[in-house]
Amino acid sequence: MLMHQGHKSATPLRVFLPAPQASLKVAGVPAIVRTAFALKYLAPETVLLWGDGLALFGPWRDKLGHLHLHSAHDGIPPAGFVDGGADLLAVSADGFAEARGLAELQAAARAKSRPARWVHHGQTVAVYYPSGSEWARCQPDKLLDPAEADEFRTTDHAWWPADSAEAIHRAKKALYDRLPQPNDGYIAQLDRRISIPISKLLVRTPVTPNQITASALVLGLLGSWLIATGVHSWQVAGALILWFCVILDGCDGEVARLKLLMSPGGGRFDIITDNIVHVALFLGIAAAMWRDDPSAKVLLPLAVLLTGFAACGFSVWWLVLRHPKDARHGAQVLVDKLSSRDFIYLIVVLAFLDKLGWFLWAAAIGSHVVNLAFWVVCRDQKAEG
Repeated sequence: MLMHQGHKSATPLRVFLPAPQASLKVAGVPAIVRTAFALKYLAPETVLLWGDGLALFGPWRDKLGHLHLHSAHDGIPPAGFVDGGADLLAVSADGFAEARGLAELQAAARAKSRPARWVHHGQTVAVYYPSGSEWARCQPDKLLDPAEADEFRTTDHAWWPADSAEAIHRAKKALYDRLPQPNDGYIAQLDRRISIPISKLLVRTPVTPNQITASALVLGLLGSWLIATGVHSWQVAGALILWFCVILDGCDGEVARLKLLMSPGGGRFDIITDNIVHVALFLGIAAAMWRDDPSAKVLLPLAVLLTGFAACGFSVWWLVLRHPKDARHGAQVLVDKLSSRDFIYLIVVLAFLDKLGWFLWAAAIGSHVVNLAFWVVCRDQKAEG
Protein backbone atom coordinates (compact mmCIF):
# COMPACT_ATOMS: atom_id res chain seq x y z
CA MET A 1 0.00 0.00 0.00
CA LEU A 2 1.31 3.43 -0.95
CA MET A 3 1.91 6.07 1.67
CA HIS A 4 -0.46 9.00 1.52
CA GLN A 5 0.91 12.36 0.56
CA GLY A 6 2.28 14.17 3.59
CA HIS A 7 2.89 11.03 5.63
CA LYS A 8 6.52 10.46 6.55
CA SER A 9 8.09 7.35 7.96
CA ALA A 10 10.37 7.45 11.02
CA THR A 11 13.46 7.24 8.78
CA PRO A 12 13.77 10.22 6.42
CA LEU A 13 14.24 9.63 2.71
CA ARG A 14 16.43 11.61 0.33
CA VAL A 15 16.31 11.21 -3.42
CA PHE A 16 18.87 11.68 -6.18
CA LEU A 17 17.08 12.37 -9.46
CA PRO A 18 19.12 13.12 -12.60
CA ALA A 19 17.79 16.26 -14.26
CA PRO A 20 19.48 16.95 -17.58
CA GLN A 21 18.55 20.13 -19.39
CA ALA A 22 16.93 18.12 -22.18
CA SER A 23 14.60 15.39 -20.98
CA LEU A 24 12.46 13.33 -23.31
CA LYS A 25 8.78 14.05 -22.85
CA VAL A 26 5.98 11.52 -22.55
CA ALA A 27 2.56 12.96 -23.44
CA GLY A 28 3.89 16.48 -22.99
CA VAL A 29 5.55 15.93 -19.61
CA PRO A 30 9.31 15.32 -19.05
CA ALA A 31 9.98 11.80 -17.81
CA ILE A 32 11.77 13.09 -14.69
CA VAL A 33 8.72 15.16 -13.76
CA ARG A 34 6.55 12.05 -13.96
CA THR A 35 8.99 10.28 -11.62
CA ALA A 36 8.84 13.26 -9.26
CA PHE A 37 5.05 12.95 -9.10
CA ALA A 38 5.39 9.26 -8.26
CA LEU A 39 7.85 10.14 -5.48
CA LYS A 40 5.23 12.11 -3.56
CA TYR A 41 3.78 8.86 -2.22
CA LEU A 42 7.10 8.11 -0.51
CA ALA A 43 7.11 11.59 1.08
CA PRO A 44 10.87 12.18 0.68
CA GLU A 45 12.59 14.76 2.86
CA THR A 46 14.51 16.22 -0.09
CA VAL A 47 14.79 15.59 -3.82
CA LEU A 48 18.19 16.54 -5.22
CA LEU A 49 18.24 17.15 -8.96
CA TRP A 50 21.53 16.31 -10.65
CA GLY A 51 22.25 18.83 -13.38
CA ASP A 52 20.59 21.95 -14.70
CA GLY A 53 17.12 20.59 -15.43
CA LEU A 54 15.25 22.36 -12.64
CA ALA A 55 13.62 24.61 -15.24
CA LEU A 56 11.84 21.56 -16.63
CA PHE A 57 9.70 21.52 -13.49
CA GLY A 58 8.44 25.08 -14.03
CA PRO A 59 4.79 24.42 -15.00
CA TRP A 60 4.50 21.75 -12.30
CA ARG A 61 6.31 23.40 -9.38
CA ASP A 62 3.06 24.38 -7.66
CA LYS A 63 1.79 20.81 -8.05
CA LEU A 64 4.99 19.52 -6.45
CA GLY A 65 4.99 21.97 -3.57
CA HIS A 66 5.22 19.08 -1.10
CA LEU A 67 8.61 18.08 -2.57
CA HIS A 68 11.70 20.00 -1.51
CA LEU A 69 13.53 20.29 -4.82
CA HIS A 70 17.19 21.29 -4.86
CA SER A 71 19.62 21.41 -7.75
CA ALA A 72 23.29 20.36 -7.74
CA HIS A 73 24.64 21.92 -10.92
CA ASP A 74 28.03 20.25 -10.67
CA GLY A 75 26.60 16.86 -9.74
CA ILE A 76 28.01 17.08 -6.21
CA PRO A 77 25.47 16.82 -3.38
CA PRO A 78 25.51 19.54 -0.71
CA ALA A 79 27.31 18.90 2.55
CA GLY A 80 25.32 16.68 4.88
CA PHE A 81 23.04 15.31 2.16
CA VAL A 82 24.86 11.98 2.10
CA ASP A 83 25.48 11.34 5.77
CA GLY A 84 24.08 7.89 6.46
CA GLY A 85 21.32 9.26 8.66
CA ALA A 86 18.60 8.82 6.06
CA ASP A 87 17.51 6.38 3.38
CA LEU A 88 18.72 7.23 -0.10
CA LEU A 89 16.98 6.56 -3.40
CA ALA A 90 18.63 7.09 -6.78
CA VAL A 91 16.45 6.94 -9.90
CA SER A 92 17.52 6.80 -13.54
CA ALA A 93 16.65 9.61 -15.97
CA ASP A 94 16.09 7.15 -18.83
CA GLY A 95 12.41 6.66 -18.04
CA PHE A 96 9.83 7.21 -15.33
CA ALA A 97 8.70 5.13 -12.41
CA GLU A 98 5.23 4.28 -11.19
CA ALA A 99 4.51 4.99 -7.52
CA ARG A 100 3.73 1.32 -6.93
CA GLY A 101 7.15 0.20 -8.13
CA LEU A 102 8.95 2.75 -5.96
CA ALA A 103 6.96 1.70 -2.90
CA GLU A 104 7.74 -1.97 -3.50
CA LEU A 105 11.44 -1.18 -3.96
CA GLN A 106 11.46 0.75 -0.67
CA ALA A 107 9.72 -2.11 1.15
CA ALA A 108 12.15 -4.69 -0.25
CA ALA A 109 15.23 -2.70 0.83
CA ARG A 110 13.91 -1.90 4.28
CA ALA A 111 12.79 -5.47 4.93
CA LYS A 112 16.38 -6.74 4.67
CA SER A 113 18.14 -3.49 5.65
CA ARG A 114 20.25 -3.90 2.52
CA PRO A 115 20.52 -1.93 -0.70
CA ALA A 116 18.06 -3.07 -3.37
CA ARG A 117 18.69 -2.55 -7.08
CA TRP A 118 15.65 -2.31 -9.36
CA VAL A 119 16.46 -4.15 -12.58
CA HIS A 120 14.26 -3.68 -15.63
CA HIS A 121 15.11 -5.71 -18.72
CA GLY A 122 18.73 -6.04 -17.63
CA GLN A 123 19.24 -2.36 -16.76
CA THR A 124 19.38 -0.77 -13.32
CA VAL A 125 16.71 1.91 -13.15
CA ALA A 126 16.75 2.69 -9.41
CA VAL A 127 18.65 1.77 -6.25
CA TYR A 128 17.35 2.11 -2.70
CA TYR A 129 19.90 2.38 0.11
CA PRO A 130 18.54 1.99 3.66
CA SER A 131 20.11 4.21 6.30
CA GLY A 132 23.27 2.79 7.83
CA SER A 133 24.35 0.87 4.73
CA GLU A 134 27.68 1.48 3.03
CA TRP A 135 26.37 3.83 0.39
CA ALA A 136 27.80 6.87 2.20
CA ARG A 137 31.16 6.28 0.55
CA CYS A 138 29.69 6.11 -2.97
CA GLN A 139 30.30 8.81 -5.52
CA PRO A 140 27.13 10.48 -6.86
CA ASP A 141 27.74 9.15 -10.36
CA LYS A 142 28.06 5.61 -8.99
CA LEU A 143 24.81 5.48 -7.03
CA LEU A 144 23.04 3.58 -9.82
CA ASP A 145 25.93 1.10 -9.94
CA PRO A 146 26.25 -0.19 -6.35
CA ALA A 147 29.07 -2.48 -5.43
CA GLU A 148 26.66 -4.81 -3.68
CA ALA A 149 22.85 -4.85 -3.67
CA ASP A 150 19.97 -7.31 -3.73
CA GLU A 151 18.28 -7.51 -7.10
CA PHE A 152 14.69 -6.29 -7.15
CA ARG A 153 12.23 -7.00 -9.94
CA THR A 154 8.59 -6.16 -10.38
CA THR A 155 6.10 -6.14 -13.25
CA ASP A 156 7.04 -4.46 -16.51
CA HIS A 157 4.31 -1.90 -15.93
CA ALA A 158 6.02 -0.20 -12.99
CA TRP A 159 8.87 1.34 -14.97
CA TRP A 160 8.52 2.91 -18.40
CA PRO A 161 11.69 3.51 -20.44
CA ALA A 162 11.79 6.86 -22.27
CA ASP A 163 15.16 6.60 -23.99
CA SER A 164 13.93 6.02 -27.55
CA ALA A 165 11.01 6.92 -29.79
CA GLU A 166 9.68 3.37 -29.60
CA ALA A 167 9.86 3.31 -25.80
CA ILE A 168 8.11 6.67 -25.53
CA HIS A 169 5.36 5.39 -27.82
CA ARG A 170 4.78 2.40 -25.54
CA ALA A 171 4.72 4.61 -22.46
CA LYS A 172 2.22 7.01 -24.03
CA LYS A 173 -0.02 4.14 -25.06
CA ALA A 174 -0.03 2.91 -21.46
CA LEU A 175 -1.06 6.37 -20.26
CA TYR A 176 -3.81 6.60 -22.88
CA ASP A 177 -5.13 3.14 -21.96
CA ARG A 178 -5.68 4.35 -18.38
CA LEU A 179 -7.78 7.36 -19.31
CA PRO A 180 -11.18 5.64 -19.06
CA GLN A 181 -12.49 5.94 -15.51
CA PRO A 182 -14.35 3.33 -13.40
CA ASN A 183 -17.22 5.80 -12.89
CA ASP A 184 -17.74 6.41 -16.61
CA GLY A 185 -21.40 6.19 -17.61
CA TYR A 186 -22.34 3.38 -19.94
CA ILE A 187 -22.59 5.60 -23.00
CA ALA A 188 -19.70 7.74 -21.80
CA GLN A 189 -17.50 4.70 -22.33
CA LEU A 190 -18.26 5.13 -26.05
CA ASP A 191 -17.56 8.87 -25.82
CA ARG A 192 -13.98 8.03 -24.85
CA ARG A 193 -13.44 6.73 -28.38
CA ILE A 194 -13.79 10.33 -29.55
CA SER A 195 -12.47 12.29 -26.58
CA ILE A 196 -9.20 10.37 -26.19
CA PRO A 197 -8.00 11.03 -29.79
CA ILE A 198 -8.83 14.73 -29.24
CA SER A 199 -6.93 14.72 -25.95
CA LYS A 200 -3.92 13.17 -27.69
CA LEU A 201 -3.82 16.24 -29.91
CA LEU A 202 -4.45 18.71 -27.09
CA VAL A 203 -1.53 17.47 -24.97
CA ARG A 204 0.79 18.65 -27.74
CA THR A 205 -0.44 22.22 -27.23
CA PRO A 206 -0.12 24.69 -24.31
CA VAL A 207 -3.88 24.44 -23.64
CA THR A 208 -4.79 23.78 -20.00
CA PRO A 209 -7.62 21.63 -18.60
CA ASN A 210 -9.41 24.72 -17.23
CA GLN A 211 -9.31 26.31 -20.68
CA ILE A 212 -10.95 23.20 -22.11
CA THR A 213 -13.59 23.33 -19.37
CA ALA A 214 -14.25 27.01 -20.10
CA SER A 215 -14.59 26.23 -23.82
CA ALA A 216 -17.10 23.50 -23.02
CA LEU A 217 -19.08 26.00 -20.93
CA VAL A 218 -19.23 28.50 -23.80
CA LEU A 219 -20.33 25.79 -26.24
CA GLY A 220 -22.91 24.49 -23.77
CA LEU A 221 -24.44 27.94 -23.36
CA LEU A 222 -24.43 28.43 -27.13
CA GLY A 223 -26.16 25.09 -27.67
CA SER A 224 -28.76 25.89 -25.02
CA TRP A 225 -29.47 29.28 -26.63
CA LEU A 226 -29.96 27.62 -30.04
CA ILE A 227 -32.42 25.20 -28.48
CA ALA A 228 -34.27 28.10 -26.84
CA THR A 229 -34.94 29.68 -30.27
CA GLY A 230 -37.55 27.02 -31.04
CA VAL A 231 -36.34 26.82 -34.65
CA HIS A 232 -36.02 23.14 -35.54
CA SER A 233 -32.79 23.36 -37.54
CA TRP A 234 -31.17 25.53 -34.89
CA GLN A 235 -32.32 23.17 -32.16
CA VAL A 236 -30.68 20.26 -33.95
CA ALA A 237 -27.48 22.28 -34.25
CA GLY A 238 -27.72 23.20 -30.57
CA ALA A 239 -28.19 19.57 -29.55
CA LEU A 240 -25.14 18.52 -31.56
CA ILE A 241 -23.10 21.34 -29.99
CA LEU A 242 -24.19 20.14 -26.55
CA TRP A 243 -23.13 16.62 -27.48
CA PHE A 244 -19.67 17.95 -28.43
CA CYS A 245 -19.65 19.87 -25.15
CA VAL A 246 -20.00 16.52 -23.37
CA ILE A 247 -17.06 15.16 -25.38
CA LEU A 248 -14.94 18.13 -24.29
CA ASP A 249 -16.07 17.52 -20.73
CA GLY A 250 -14.19 14.24 -20.97
CA CYS A 251 -11.15 15.88 -22.57
CA ASP A 252 -10.49 18.28 -19.71
CA GLY A 253 -10.03 15.43 -17.23
CA GLU A 254 -8.02 13.38 -19.70
CA VAL A 255 -5.64 16.24 -20.44
CA ALA A 256 -5.34 16.99 -16.72
CA ARG A 257 -4.28 13.40 -16.00
CA LEU A 258 -1.93 13.24 -18.99
CA LYS A 259 -0.28 16.58 -18.19
CA LEU A 260 -0.29 16.00 -14.42
CA LEU A 261 -2.35 19.15 -13.92
CA MET A 262 -5.07 17.68 -11.68
CA SER A 263 -6.28 19.94 -8.89
CA PRO A 264 -9.26 20.16 -6.52
CA GLY A 265 -10.01 23.62 -7.90
CA GLY A 266 -10.12 22.27 -11.44
CA GLY A 267 -12.50 19.51 -10.36
CA ARG A 268 -14.83 22.01 -8.70
CA PHE A 269 -14.72 24.27 -11.77
CA ASP A 270 -15.69 21.30 -13.94
CA ILE A 271 -18.67 20.42 -11.73
CA ILE A 272 -19.87 24.03 -11.57
CA THR A 273 -19.71 24.52 -15.34
CA ASP A 274 -21.50 21.21 -15.93
CA ASN A 275 -24.37 22.31 -13.70
CA ILE A 276 -24.56 25.73 -15.34
CA VAL A 277 -24.93 24.07 -18.75
CA HIS A 278 -27.58 21.68 -17.41
CA VAL A 279 -29.69 24.52 -16.01
CA ALA A 280 -29.23 26.54 -19.22
CA LEU A 281 -30.39 23.54 -21.24
CA PHE A 282 -33.51 23.03 -19.12
CA LEU A 283 -34.34 26.74 -19.35
CA GLY A 284 -33.74 26.64 -23.11
CA ILE A 285 -36.17 23.76 -23.60
CA ALA A 286 -38.83 25.53 -21.49
CA ALA A 287 -38.28 28.76 -23.47
CA ALA A 288 -38.69 26.88 -26.75
CA MET A 289 -41.97 25.35 -25.53
CA TRP A 290 -43.24 28.78 -24.53
CA ARG A 291 -42.24 30.28 -27.89
CA ASP A 292 -44.12 27.48 -29.65
CA ASP A 293 -47.20 27.89 -27.45
CA PRO A 294 -47.35 30.91 -25.12
CA SER A 295 -50.27 29.31 -23.29
CA ALA A 296 -48.25 26.19 -22.43
CA LYS A 297 -47.76 25.64 -18.72
CA VAL A 298 -43.99 25.24 -18.55
CA LEU A 299 -43.23 26.72 -15.14
CA LEU A 300 -44.52 23.71 -13.19
CA PRO A 301 -42.52 21.02 -15.03
CA LEU A 302 -39.51 23.33 -15.10
CA ALA A 303 -39.70 23.83 -11.33
CA VAL A 304 -40.15 20.10 -10.75
CA LEU A 305 -37.19 19.35 -13.01
CA LEU A 306 -34.90 21.91 -11.36
CA THR A 307 -35.74 20.65 -7.87
CA GLY A 308 -35.21 17.05 -8.99
CA PHE A 309 -31.93 18.00 -10.60
CA ALA A 310 -30.79 19.77 -7.42
CA ALA A 311 -31.88 16.78 -5.31
CA CYS A 312 -29.93 14.38 -7.53
CA GLY A 313 -26.85 16.60 -7.29
CA PHE A 314 -27.01 16.62 -3.51
CA SER A 315 -27.60 12.87 -3.36
CA VAL A 316 -24.65 12.08 -5.61
CA TRP A 317 -22.42 14.28 -3.47
CA TRP A 318 -23.67 12.83 -0.20
CA LEU A 319 -23.75 9.20 -1.28
CA VAL A 320 -20.70 9.11 -3.57
CA LEU A 321 -18.47 12.13 -4.12
CA ARG A 322 -17.61 12.81 -0.48
CA HIS A 323 -16.20 9.29 -0.19
CA PRO A 324 -12.70 8.43 -1.52
CA LYS A 325 -12.80 6.66 -4.89
CA ASP A 326 -10.94 3.61 -3.62
CA ALA A 327 -13.40 3.21 -0.71
CA ARG A 328 -16.65 3.23 -2.70
CA HIS A 329 -18.76 0.08 -2.82
CA GLY A 330 -20.59 -1.30 -5.83
CA ALA A 331 -23.81 0.68 -5.33
CA GLN A 332 -21.90 3.96 -5.07
CA VAL A 333 -20.06 3.22 -8.31
CA LEU A 334 -23.40 2.43 -9.96
CA VAL A 335 -24.91 5.71 -8.75
CA ASP A 336 -21.89 7.58 -10.12
CA LYS A 337 -22.36 5.92 -13.50
CA LEU A 338 -26.08 6.70 -13.61
CA SER A 339 -25.47 10.36 -12.74
CA SER A 340 -23.42 10.95 -15.88
CA ARG A 341 -24.50 13.13 -18.79
CA ASP A 342 -25.65 10.27 -21.02
CA PHE A 343 -29.07 11.95 -21.29
CA ILE A 344 -27.58 14.27 -23.92
CA TYR A 345 -28.09 11.50 -26.48
CA LEU A 346 -31.82 11.63 -25.74
CA ILE A 347 -31.69 15.39 -26.30
CA VAL A 348 -30.10 14.83 -29.73
CA VAL A 349 -32.74 12.27 -30.73
CA LEU A 350 -35.65 14.43 -29.54
CA ALA A 351 -34.19 17.47 -31.30
CA PHE A 352 -34.11 15.60 -34.62
CA LEU A 353 -37.70 14.43 -34.02
CA ASP A 354 -38.74 17.98 -33.05
CA LYS A 355 -40.07 16.64 -29.74
CA LEU A 356 -37.85 18.35 -27.18
CA GLY A 357 -40.95 19.27 -25.18
CA TRP A 358 -41.31 15.61 -24.23
CA PHE A 359 -38.07 15.86 -22.30
CA LEU A 360 -39.28 18.47 -19.82
CA TRP A 361 -42.03 16.45 -18.16
CA ALA A 362 -40.23 13.11 -18.55
CA ALA A 363 -37.06 14.49 -16.95
CA ALA A 364 -39.03 16.33 -14.27
CA ILE A 365 -40.63 13.13 -13.05
CA GLY A 366 -37.64 10.94 -13.86
CA SER A 367 -35.19 13.06 -11.87
CA HIS A 368 -37.15 12.50 -8.65
CA VAL A 369 -37.57 8.79 -9.39
CA VAL A 370 -33.84 8.44 -10.06
CA ASN A 371 -33.01 10.39 -6.90
CA LEU A 372 -35.16 8.03 -4.84
CA ALA A 373 -33.54 5.05 -6.54
CA PHE A 374 -30.08 6.34 -5.57
CA TRP A 375 -30.99 6.22 -1.89
CA VAL A 376 -32.72 2.83 -2.12
CA VAL A 377 -29.79 1.21 -3.93
CA CYS A 378 -27.21 2.59 -1.51
CA ARG A 379 -29.36 1.70 1.52
CA ASP A 380 -29.73 -1.90 0.32
CA GLN A 381 -25.99 -2.14 -0.30
CA LYS A 382 -25.27 -0.80 3.18
CA ALA A 383 -27.73 -3.25 4.74
CA GLU A 384 -26.07 -6.17 2.93
CA GLY A 385 -22.63 -4.99 4.07
